Amino acid sequence: MKYYLSILIVLLASSLMANPEYYPMTSIVEGFSSNWCVNCPDSYAGMNILDATAHNGELLYMRYYTTSGDLSSPVIEQRFEHYQVFGVPAVIFNGKIRIEGGGEDVVNGSTYHNAYSLFRHASSPLKMSMNSWNASTGAASVNIEMVSPTLQLSDEKVYFLLIENDVAEEATRVVRDIAYGAFDLSGAGTSVTKQHTFTINPAWNPANLWVVAFVQQANNVVLQSTSSLSLPAYNFRVAMDWNQFNLVTTPNNPYTGPAMWFYNLGLSDDYQMQIVVDSAPDDWYFNYCDEEGLCLPGSVPMPLSLAAGTNKGYHLNILVGSSGTAHFRFRISSPNLGTYDVPFRLRTNDVAADDPIQTPLAPVLGSAYPNPFTAQTTIEIQNTKKSEDMWIDFYNLRGQRVDSIFYRNNNQELSSISWTPKPELSRGIYYYRLRNSEQKPKRLIYIP
Repeated sequence: MKYYLSILIVLLASSLMANPEYYPMTSIVEGFSSNWCVNCPDSYAGMNILDATAHNGELLYMRYYTTSGDLSSPVIEQRFEHYQVFGVPAVIFNGKIRIEGGGEDVVNGSTYHNAYSLFRHASSPLKMSMNSWNASTGAASVNIEMVSPTLQLSDEKVYFLLIENDVAEEATRVVRDIAYGAFDLSGAGTSVTKQHTFTINPAWNPANLWVVAFVQQANNVVLQSTSSLSLPAYNFRVAMDWNQFNLVTTPNNPYTGPAMWFYNLGLSDDYQMQIVVDSAPDDWYFNYCDEEGLCLPGSVPMPLSLAAGTNKGYHLNILVGSSGTAHFRFRISSPNLGTYDVPFRLRTNDVAADDPIQTPLAPVLGSAYPNPFTAQTTIEIQNTKKSEDMWIDFYNLRGQRVDSIFYRNNNQELSSISWTPKPELSRGIYYYRLRNSEQKPKRLIYIP
């Protein structure tokens, strides 16, 4: 199989960008937990595996504890209410993707890895940095800079989280307090400084305290985040504002991708870069070009030097032959950095998508009837042809999962499923929702 073009590298005309209009995203992963949760150790194990693959400038992970004594507080419970989290464990990535429960794929980190892969090379219209943090006084200051020339933010919220590590054997990254403020920002290069001073409890260990700041919109989408944690001396990032896992082109045509930007956010370094092809048709040739118009063969390691704080733009330039799908990686490496891979998936438009990250559409839970009910209630379900089989979970007011029933999709547009509470369940208010779904839970009133 050939992955190089020995005679000709095709240079396609394209509009050249002088500077990126975005900045690498620092992802925030909010874990929802308790000290009585049976499956929470599964979540801790999986997140520890994921956290080990990213540094503090790429991913920030913390935990909220509900109804867990001095690990909890009213402001923490408000975060559960904010996201409508009724069962633990739950993990939310950048306010967008929610994963609930435990199990083998959670323990080994694969479920979390798949979710984070959508954000690892994501971009943000904002650049955030922690100006100062004093663990003794609780004073924190963050700078928020607009990178996008078009985005206008008005009355947006910046959240401050106070976090303590190593509180107990199974309790670390514990969010102790939450505060927020509002700001307006527009125009590339403009910035605003926001400050907050936490009240430090004498029982907390100042040496284990750190702070996170993030901007979250009303739809829960996190735009950017930063923390007081240290960053690696050699800090290389790649960011793009398009989906690298769903690239589509036509057979027997050259493919030119949109710009992606390489950022050196650490010390000056000398890299090697090349394209590594995992699988592709034999008649596809993998090259890339910089945003100044110089095109390079993908299979040959090429040098790249970036001074501290600089960036450089590139785009894929692939000669596509016969129909098929290609899985490949842009690899950047140096003795200081190690190996940094950026995966891609490109297919011709006559080939079905094989994206494992895309999931079937979930059914939509409707109302339950009767409600209130005395012995059994029936839940309406609306399907699409792509709906998958799902678990429906039931929670009490403490957020504890008290029952689950399995729903097998029958491909009918409307269907239903019945729930009979277990004998040990007492009268009261319960909630039901689809597992791993963003749909809001619905309320039941049980009066036996």
